[in-house]
Amino acid sequence: MTPRAITSGRVKCPGFGSNTNGFHITFANGWTASVQFGAGNYCGNRDWSPNADPAGGFGRKAPKCHDAEVAAWFGDEDIADANLIGWQSPAQVLAFLNDVAGRPDRPIPAGTGIAEFCDLIEAAGGSVYLPATTPGAPHDR
Repeated sequence: MTPRAITSGRVKCPGFGSNTNGFHITFANGWTASVQFGAGNYCGNRDWSPNADPAGGFGRKAPKCHDAEVAAWFGDEDIADANLIGWQSPAQVLAFLNDVAGRPDRPIPAGTGIAEFCDLIEAAGGSVYLPATTPGAPHDR
């Protein structure tokens, strides 16, 4: 049976997606991680144009890049609500993906204060992921 996470009243299955600038992965915990390395992303290809020299081998797909932009969101949240972290090395991207895959599958319920939510999860024996005040530096409570 495929693991599933209930998100915003919908069942969201784990899997992969891609676009011309990168890819995203939805994990069984309901979190989606995005890795982007194309035009406009916070990476070495930021100023690259997909229309520049289409016969040069790249076409409209982003060329290989030494770093990438990452982001994560839970369930049906909008990507605009995610914290973008730019110029990440391959090792940093791997660490980020592992972090997102290991996050708890419980979003903060609407109207619940952070302290109350943390107490509820910890009372149930779970761990709590809280974004750090510095983007890109997550921590656990």
